[in-house]
Amino acid sequence: MFFLLYSTLKDRKNHGIILIALTASLWVLGSFAEIISAQFEFKLFWRNFTQIGVCFLPVAMLYFSTEYAGTSKKVRTAWMITVSIIAFTALTLIWTDQQHNLMRTSVMLTESSSGMILKIKPTIFGMILMSYVSASHLLSEIFLITFLKTALPNIKKKIFLIIAALGFPVIYIIIKSFFSTPFLQNFPIAISFIPMTFLLVRGVVSSSLSSISPIALSEIFNAIDELIIITDPYGRILDMNESAGELFTLSEGSESKNILKLDSHWYDLILGHNEGQSEFVISKNDDDKAYRVVVHPLNNNRNRYICSISILRNISEERRIRHNLISRAETDGLTGCLNKSAFEAEAERIINVQMLKGQSLALIMFDLDHFKKVNDSFGHAAGDIVLKALSANVKKIVKAEDRFGRLGGEEFGVLIENKERQVVSDIAERIRKAVEGMDIHFEDKMIKSSVSIGCALIEPGQNIEYQSLFKEADLALYEAKNQGRNVVYWYSVQRGN
Repeated sequence: MFFLLYSTLKDRKNHGIILIALTASLWVLGSFAEIISAQFEFKLFWRNFTQIGVCFLPVAMLYFSTEYAGTSKKVRTAWMITVSIIAFTALTLIWTDQQHNLMRTSVMLTESSSGMILKIKPTIFGMILMSYVSASHLLSEIFLITFLKTALPNIKKKIFLIIAALGFPVIYIIIKSFFSTPFLQNFPIAISFIPMTFLLVRGVVSSSLSSISPIALSEIFNAIDELIIITDPYGRILDMNESAGELFTLSEGSESKNILKLDSHWYDLILGHNEGQSEFVISKNDDDKAYRVVVHPLNNNRNRYICSISILRNISEERRIRHNLISRAETDGLTGCLNKSAFEAEAERIINVQMLKGQSLALIMFDLDHFKKVNDSFGHAAGDIVLKALSANVKKIVKAEDRFGRLGGEEFGVLIENKERQVVSDIAERIRKAVEGMDIHFEDKMIKSSVSIGCALIEPGQNIEYQSLFKEADLALYEAKNQGRNVVYWYSVQRGN
């Protein structure tokens, strides 16, 4: 008991634990002094001294349990005032009982197998008044049990430890009341403080029960913006904060709260007890949300894996910004299509993929005929309008999976995957007609345009680099200009595999 007092005084973060240790120590001290005292007057003094602990231990327990469970200040204050008044009243009446006999009908020394003991017979009023001891004990347990239902799983064990510790005196009082045997009468109620002390010392010293209130942990857990999920070694969710609920609101099959359905790599990290991170996207109602999860496996003091803590962050905005930055770096500022470096990088990548798949790849190259005359006659502002109009029309013709880029001032290219020569020719002809049909009005003047188009094709099974394909399409484009412009021309020189 005194070790508990020493431990709690070293750690003064929870006044409730200190009050429990202090009042229980007074109870134990009085009980021990009564046992070793021989004279009636000394035994009675120490019995009355013991009542300080008897009356105020329930107050301390109630104070601790309401503080620990995060009970509202208004409710806690009301209960503390009530039980404190009862405690003071009972203690005052006990110490002055010889003047009024309201609490005890008789006090006498009787002989037992262990020696002379003080036997006190309480009045009905005294029994009613002192019944608050058991009632306050039970009330403390009720506050903790209520909190236990909503507490985080990782602190439920600690709360259960406290409930068990504070419950020992109550259980012993009940047993001693219903089974009043000579054997039990030889052991004071203070004997029940031995297991209570053991559990509380274990909690205070090894579990640091008094270092922070569980309600504070719960508040911190739920106040953090990041999503936190705690899982067992089998990937089952033990607990999560309120923010994490959005994951399972967004995902299909949310009622199962299945991590595997969200991201298999994340699930594998948990099952493998590994530290790492993963990214995944949840799509619902055309709204994509991206998350980055960092997994931290936790081991106990025996280095045995017990659970994993996954911390997730919504990176949708981060991805959007990153995508915009990449788009700006890869996109031509005027026309909105790929710039030359991005187009060539995509071409190199696609050619490698197409060769592995054994599929074809076509390159359509075209530039505006007599574009210099447009700039010289109408100015560069007019030239920019023509380039924008050309880009807008081409985007309507090519598909999303095709790559459309600006390769120079007025030169453009389109990469088309896995299409036959005739299909590519049709696309090139549609581009030519679309540009030919553009009517651009600039300062009350009409600007007409046309394009010359060169096409080259890598057949399935041919091993050709992009620069070779580009050179062939460029030669075809040059020939189209030689043939009078505003035409489509194919590179036709026989190529070896």
